[in-house]
Amino acid sequence: MTKEQRERLKKLTTCCISDAMDALGFPNGASKGIKAAWSGCPSIIGEARTVRLGPTGETKGSGEPLYTEAFASAKEGEILVIDHNGYDHISCFDGKFAKKAKESGFSAVVVDGAVRDVDSYRDQNFPVYSKSVIIRGTNQNVMEYENNVMIAFGLVQVCPGDVVVGDGNGVLFLPQKELDRILETAEKQMEEE
Repeated sequence: MTKEQRERLKKLTTCCISDAMDALGFPNGASKGIKAAWSGCPSIIGEARTVRLGPTGETKGSGEPLYTEAFASAKEGEILVIDHNGYDHISCFDGKFAKKAKESGFSAVVVDGAVRDVDSYRDQNFPVYSKSVIIRGTNQNVMEYENNVMIAFGLVQVCPGDVVVGDGNGVLFLPQKELDRILETAEKQMEEE
């Protein structure tokens, strides 16, 4: 995403962008049920770096803390997009992870599942969007399956590098290769209103 594209996106709401995507035949850009985890959470724009989580079983995790690889390879301004399968019975992201994510260069985190420690996010002024907020923390029952691969997120297909846009209405994922077409359509529709 170029600086110019980012500035153009800042002038549009997620609703306006979603309408443009619908008009172009990309009806699945809006994730279902994902909202800002804390009141006053800033809007977000960035490119996706994905992580897919899942339950442990016969195969256990590596023993490394969650997101170790993502934190080590993050590019400044990226948004960490976590596929937690929509699970809302256990958190997969907390205040300590937020601190590491911010230090690694991530500008925000979006989770298809539950998070906790919203006061910590607010204190750090770190944007977190999620399906829900819960008290119960991550335990040994969750492990990383894959990093920086295509994932299913809130009924939307998300690829690494796709553009993530979030505001008070929710979160959208825009295919990187279609970004210019989506921007042009959204801007044209906005002018006609």
